[in-house]
Amino acid sequence: TRLRTVTGVQTCALPICRAALDRQINAQADRIQRMASAPGKSAPQDAAAREFDKLLAESRDLDERIRKSSPRYAALAQPMSPTARELQSLAGRDGAMLRYFLGAEKSWVWLVTGVGVRAFPLPGRRELGPRVRSAFQGVARRGGADLVELGRTLLAPLEGVAATRVLVAADGALESLPFAALPFRGE
Repeated sequence: TRLRTVTGVQTCALPICRAALDRQINAQADRIQRMASAPGKSAPQDAAAREFDKLLAESRDLDERIRKSSPRYAALAQPMSPTARELQSLAGRDGAMLRYFLGAEKSWVWLVTGVGVRAFPLPGRRELGPRVRSAFQGVARRGGADLVELGRTLLAPLEGVAATRVLVAADGALESLPFAALPFRGE
């Protein structure tokens, strides 16, 4: 393939090789998708799928080479997600972290404390979006039942948690919500 020619050259910068490989993978995925939409399964489709798998393996190998040859670049270009244990250590004994994910029909919030990680279901984006907009109006009025109710919904996982500091990682409409304005524990 063309990539082997590119990666075989010693002067090729790994990020450039990464971009070339990504283009090949995307082109191959498009080709497979076009073949899949054609009637019947064919030998060329099977060959294309095998080639795609081979490209993905090359991609993993190249990612590993990038991580080994340039750890600083890899840390920027391919950041590793923290583990639950790392998040727990960041929260510490007196802190908590709330990570929200908004889905169309159902959303989730993960509560991370020094003791553990728990997940709680929330209403979906379709229900929360209008409630967030209404809560903004409540902030403008310095209060309001909508703001109180939204605080109860979004901060419920903190009930019973003795946290002196809370880190919030919001999603979607929640990203613009001033969480500090949400009343909590009878405030």
